[in-house]
Amino acid sequence: MKTLFFLIFLIRRASAFTQPSKQKIFIRQSPSSSFSTQDSNIQIRCPKYASTRLDGKRWLPEWDGDDIRFLSRLRRRIGRYDISISTSRTKNALITVHWLFFLYQTVTAVNVIRKGHRSYWPKHALSIIADVLLGKSVGGPYKKDFLYSNGLGNRQPHRFLTSGFVHHSIIHFLVDMIAIRNQPSWLAMGLGGPLYLTTYLSSIVAGNVAQQWYIKNPFDRTISMGANGAIGGIYGLMYVQLMKMETSRGMFRVIKGMGLVFLIGTLIENVNPVSQVGGFVGGAFVGILCAPGYKKSYSLTRKNSVEVDPLSREYRQEVGYGILPTRGGWVPLPIYWAVVAAAIFLADDKYRMIPVKILKGLWNPGSL
Repeated sequence: MKTLFFLIFLIRRASAFTQPSKQKIFIRQSPSSSFSTQDSNIQIRCPKYASTRLDGKRWLPEWDGDDIRFLSRLRRRIGRYDISISTSRTKNALITVHWLFFLYQTVTAVNVIRKGHRSYWPKHALSIIADVLLGKSVGGPYKKDFLYSNGLGNRQPHRFLTSGFVHHSIIHFLVDMIAIRNQPSWLAMGLGGPLYLTTYLSSIVAGNVAQQWYIKNPFDRTISMGANGAIGGIYGLMYVQLMKMETSRGMFRVIKGMGLVFLIGTLIENVNPVSQVGGFVGGAFVGILCAPGYKKSYSLTRKNSVEVDPLSREYRQEVGYGILPTRGGWVPLPIYWAVVAAAIFLADDKYRMIPVKILKGLWNPGSL
């Protein structure tokens, strides 16, 4: 339990997941008003709110621009609502999938022990469940079918992807979920759910590829599991985007946070820090190819503009005043996935069987 608290403390200290507490950023929207942010609390300076306390103790009303017409204000509010809904769907859906897989992993492992040692059930049921959650007992059929090692990955390439949804213990699982939950919201909100999910999945594969390249032994049995490669990939995506924004302060936070993630990887069993570095490179690669760039917007800087700002507060704080992201990167996501699908289809039979293997392992754990 002490190890769990220590790892959660390290995750909380990762500065890439939080904004600096002592820094103020002013975003001037029009000659008559400006925004000030500190510790993620938005403060509004405008003659309309001159009598309101600006002590950061509570949220102040939304600012709806110089155009106070009803339809213009409604468009802005609908835009902010759509952004918040898409953000919660992307990240919460991913965390929910992880929870379901971990629950399935636990239930299948407990069921195997129950059938193999009937004399211990139900007298020692709590002890069996506790050992499974802490990773002290047999791994179970789900874990055996989906974890990664060089020897297993060469024969069953579906493990390059599925190992990201297998965890050694509940401590390992909670640390990964806290790291995902505490990521800046603009990564999923501003860049979009499809790009976020593409980076996440690609980074899992890239992390295992890095482990295979680093160890070089095709028959090595070093086990790797968990979403550490995916977390490193999100760092890589964040780093690339901050470089495009020319934000040196944010890039330093990413490097510092990546160092903490690397340290945490050395403290958890069956987590290879090499896969975190590989995931970082994979996420940066996806960011370079598919993530949007940034350009100045005349309509946002014009006085009395009716233009709706589509960006959230946190994303606007990172991007800066009067700048909007482009529609996409060099390679559209549909083309990216089409190339991946074509490469799998044209490869060996074992690669074409990846979807079948995943479905078979989920339907009948232990059959692979």
